[in-house]
Amino acid sequence: MSIAVFSFAVMNVAIKYLPTYSAIELVFYRALVTLVISGYYLWRRGVSIKGNNTKLLVLRGLFGFVGLLLYYSTIQQMNLANAVVLQYTSPIFTMLIALIVLKEKILKIQWFAFLICLSGLVMIKQFGSIHPLYFTLGILSAVFSGAAYNVIRKLKTTESPNLIVFYFPLVTLPVSLIILIWQGILNLPTWPEIGLLLLIGVSTQIAQFAMTLAYQIERAAKVASVTYIGLGYALFFGLILFNEKPSYLEVTGFLIVVIGVLLNIYAPRIKRWLN
Repeated sequence: MSIAVFSFAVMNVAIKYLPTYSAIELVFYRALVTLVISGYYLWRRGVSIKGNNTKLLVLRGLFGFVGLLLYYSTIQQMNLANAVVLQYTSPIFTMLIALIVLKEKILKIQWFAFLICLSGLVMIKQFGSIHPLYFTLGILSAVFSGAAYNVIRKLKTTESPNLIVFYFPLVTLPVSLIILIWQGILNLPTWPEIGLLLLIGVSTQIAQFAMTLAYQIERAAKVASVTYIGLGYALFFGLILFNEKPSYLEVTGFLIVVIGVLLNIYAPRIKRWLN
């Protein structure tokens, strides 16, 4: 899982180095690279791209597309650590969506975890230099990611993980292309920019593969915990490469959010301990 976290961190840095590209362009180029890689992998394995539940696979792709577009927008417009920590609230929204849509029961300690996260987000918003629009987009990115994760949970009993990964760019590529044609704007990359765009796609694919493998061989809670090392990478790369210096109160807010999310992840185990 550490490989996945570092690969996502590399992707984030590459996005920051392409400020002249719109978020939709970056989503398009990422989808193009990952579709080729995923498609080749499935072809080599002889896996059919026709799933058992195409509607849900497409829905996962659409939710993922919106979440990714919003996430890339926040990376471009705010400090790296701020964008990352807002995205890291997605497990909380995964829980809330599961409550509303799947009628899953939520433990009392998970509601407490939600309040902790909320207090951390208030601190980040109050003491950070974040525009309200991009703060809202960051939260919405986490909401759509939470929706995508709930669809994945429904699909895991009928579809292979690699096919689920493949459908993400399969849906994202044509949707983003339609938007780009409608806008009439598409940057033709220079050679250095091609290198960065390839880095975004390849690092994403490595991260997706490593994360899928980690969830298959390790406990979900342990894998999810390791994910939050990514906030450390975001703070480090933001400071070293982009001279981003969050205030102590912002960092405190980051830590409160992480504590709340981890409390949500470990809630079932904590309940067993208390009983």
